[in-house]
Amino acid sequence: MHHAGEGVPKDLQRALGWYRRAAEQGHEPAEFHLAIHYAAEGGQLADPVEAARWMRRAAEHGNSAAQVRLGWMFARGEGVRQDYAAAAHWCQQAADAGDQDAEWTLGVLYQHGRGLPRDSGRATALYSRAAASGHEKARRVVLALGDDTSLPCDPAKADAELLVAGSLSDADAQFDLGSCLLSGFGHPRAPQEGVKWLRKACDQGHLGAQVQLALAYYQGEAGQKDVAEAIRWCRKAADRFFVPAFGRMGLIYKGCRAGQADYVRAAKWFLRAAYWGDTHAQIELADLHHRGLGVAQDPAEAAKWWRIAAERDASGAQTRYGVALARGLGVPKDEREAAKWWRKAAHQGELEAQRHLGLAYASGSGVPKDLPKAHAWLNVSADAGDEASAKELTRVEKEMTSGQVRRAGRLNRELWAAVFEL
Repeated sequence: MHHAGEGVPKDLQRALGWYRRAAEQGHEPAEFHLAIHYAAEGGQLADPVEAARWMRRAAEHGNSAAQVRLGWMFARGEGVRQDYAAAAHWCQQAADAGDQDAEWTLGVLYQHGRGLPRDSGRATALYSRAAASGHEKARRVVLALGDDTSLPCDPAKADAELLVAGSLSDADAQFDLGSCLLSGFGHPRAPQEGVKWLRKACDQGHLGAQVQLALAYYQGEAGQKDVAEAIRWCRKAADRFFVPAFGRMGLIYKGCRAGQADYVRAAKWFLRAAYWGDTHAQIELADLHHRGLGVAQDPAEAAKWWRIAAERDASGAQTRYGVALARGLGVPKDEREAAKWWRKAAHQGELEAQRHLGLAYASGSGVPKDLPKAHAWLNVSADAGDEASAKELTRVEKEMTSGQVRRAGRLNRELWAAVFEL
């Protein structure tokens, strides 16, 4: 949120602090974001060694985008000793997960014998796989080959190809500029100008730009709010099986359709996105089942999707799943397990989870009763603006001895440093 200025003042240094805090706890998306920030700043490498360190951490945790980027870093010797075999190893990991950039890179390595035995057949197969997934450079190679499966070997050309691997295409650059102008990140906010650049990227078939443009129309960034145009652009990306578009379609239908929410269509799109691992869609789908909107009210189905998202470290889902466990909604009641999930979310800064955990310590529900710990957690969430926690804090304070208050103060400082300090 601090990165994009969503709901809070835009503050890159604070965003980096949050990323680092989460990354140091092994949060894989944060490791990747931190690596990206260290890898490029103002178009120049900021700290390639630190970038490589965090990219490796994310890669080791299974992030395919980090794996292929780490492969490029090894191929180019950026922040690490140049090692084509290591480049091949990491790109193979990403290719096994279906990453088209990794497939193209492996094709280059096999074609020119960099870090792998030269093998034109395997190179051609990898180029073909990447091309089928829409990789433009691989498509050009396949078209140039025609019926000829022989590939020339030129290690110098391989180095040149890998040197620019991951560089932005025109459409990528237009998408990035349009997004920055819409959000005000790195540029003065200029929504109309941002929409113009997004449309340029959309005209080149950039799927991310199509989804971003859809949201701009939905939110009225392109002038007057236009739900029909939002659906049209988002559907274009969804029809090309761009998974992020599935969840956005659900959000658009949930929010408005000709002035009315269409929960039935929203639920269908959220379900598609949820099956493909979109944690936001999993939470949205769970909430619809919980409330019986667009689908039959089904506490068990709601709890199932909250649990799936919670296991992927989504703090909002961890909080909701904890509530379901504490109340026996769709799952057997288990206060100890509820407290476990609230603790996970609380350490990610989720205010509702901090309040629930504080109340659990106050009553001894699922954890040993401990008023100082209750006070500390309620105080952390109250200081962050949770009014319900502030009210509960006053009640808990009345039950505490002076010694417990002093201990709560120490605990509060420790929790604040652990959860919020950079």
